[in-house]
Amino acid sequence: MSFSMQQELNNSLIDFNQIKLVVQPESVIGFWDDIQFLYETPCTHPSKPHMCIFCSRAFSRRYDLVRHTRVHTGIKPYGCPSCQKYFARSDARRRHFQSDPLCSNHSQVKKLSSQRKDSNK
Repeated sequence: MSFSMQQELNNSLIDFNQIKLVVQPESVIGFWDDIQFLYETPCTHPSKPHMCIFCSRAFSRRYDLVRHTRVHTGIKPYGCPSCQKYFARSDARRRHFQSDPLCSNHSQVKKLSSQRKDSNK
């Protein structure tokens, strides 16, 4: 390989350390509804009909499978409106709201927290 070809190749390489992937919550709305095959995987265990296609773990409730699948896909639909951190589970986001003083005082965080309290009544 000539020097100029090597130099051209080096200039065209992608630096994967510079790539940042951010999944916005609105981009995953309806995502799970579009891939029904994740929920319809046959399972031999009668009390746990929902089986993960990635690791063959089985669940009795569909929601548990959806939550578990995020471990494999990396989807984090629950975001903090203050600091833009995203979480795979809503309880992790709630703990973040409680532990981070900068985020807990944000108006949208207070609104989300009050909505949750109102829905538990």
